[in-house]
Amino acid sequence: MEDKSIDTNRSVRPKRSRRQTKQKLIILVIIAVVIYLVVAVISIIRGSLSTTTALSGVLTEDFRADGYVFRDQTVINSPCDGHLECMVSDGDRVSEGQIIGYIYSQRPDGETLKQIKALYKRLIASGISGETTTYSSSGDSGKESVASAIRDMSDLRADRNLTYFAEQKEVISELIKDDSDNAQSVKTADELNAEIDSLNSGAGILQTVKAETGGIFCPRTDGLEDRFEYSKTKDLTPSYLDELDGISPTVSQTVTGGQPLCKIINNYTWCFAANTDKEIADTLKEGQSVKLEFFDLDDNIVPGKISRISQEENGKVTVVVSTNRYVKGIYSVNRINCDIVTVNVEGIKLPVGCLRVKDGVEGVFVVRLDRAKFVPVTVNYKNSEWAIVTPIDDVGNTKLKIYDEVIVDAKSVEDDKIIR
Repeated sequence: MEDKSIDTNRSVRPKRSRRQTKQKLIILVIIAVVIYLVVAVISIIRGSLSTTTALSGVLTEDFRADGYVFRDQTVINSPCDGHLECMVSDGDRVSEGQIIGYIYSQRPDGETLKQIKALYKRLIASGISGETTTYSSSGDSGKESVASAIRDMSDLRADRNLTYFAEQKEVISELIKDDSDNAQSVKTADELNAEIDSLNSGAGILQTVKAETGGIFCPRTDGLEDRFEYSKTKDLTPSYLDELDGISPTVSQTVTGGQPLCKIINNYTWCFAANTDKEIADTLKEGQSVKLEFFDLDDNIVPGKISRISQEENGKVTVVVSTNRYVKGIYSVNRINCDIVTVNVEGIKLPVGCLRVKDGVEGVFVVRLDRAKFVPVTVNYKNSEWAIVTPIDDVGNTKLKIYDEVIVDAKSVEDDKIIR
């Protein structure tokens, strides 16, 4: 009789072998897929793109400076002892020969002083056109004065002389205001002077003080005028400024004959000087344009140029910045602090890592239709973190635009490469 169990075992073995082979194949496929996914993830992580948006911005670099103001000034000494009453205010512009005040034996009473100042104001208004000696709030003479003053204001605004421009506005307001109830609405300059002389005589006037030159009037002196002369800036050193730190001003409360009384300052020529570290000074050069940003003044940003950089003394260097800009309040102070702005550049602001060089041309890669496109740019300024660039117009459709998506630090990116 034939043994069938042997045949049964033979038929089972091939099935079992095929099943084991299939299982091994599945395991290998799973392993391959896992390896592929791991490699893909690693590749994505390593090759991932970081982008930024191209936006307008400003790159500013500055350093803090605590320094001194040096100015071209004329000190007026008092002709006698007494009490000074100024007819012009601190910071007003005066012309050569203009009356700036009167010295009395003692201070006049308030009403007399008020009348004198009112007449003086009308006297100044009478001479603004240079064509008439008549002050009037009405009539042809007054109209001509207003017309002339308006012409002067146009010239002043063109010259950016905003302080005197404001003064002329006040003068015009006086000229055109309604003065119909005033019986003395029309007076000659001689008549006004005669009234002032009469009042002064009764008040015990001793001397008339006139401006020896034109400029900005400052009624205070502090005994340090010679130390802050403009000519000193040619030889300033760190030790000289350190010496100034230890000197206190002396402001006299009385008027003494032969002693400084007030000063007239040439506002078109002044300097700011400060000591700074040599490391900062090494980044500067004479003739470089900068800006002075003052914290306590209305006109707080002033353009200027570095006119001098001194030799080093104990790691310090004196930097002198010259300017000819009028700044309200700067002429009556000696010491002041500010920021010296050395860089102020506007354009498209990007991380410096965006910049690439391709075929000798500097530019950036932007994302266009999921591809990387190289866009040439002009680099106006850059530091270790940021760059200010401007687009180049003659590069067709590849010109950099505001809101472009710019690739950051993608060293492996090539032009026209699909990145998404």
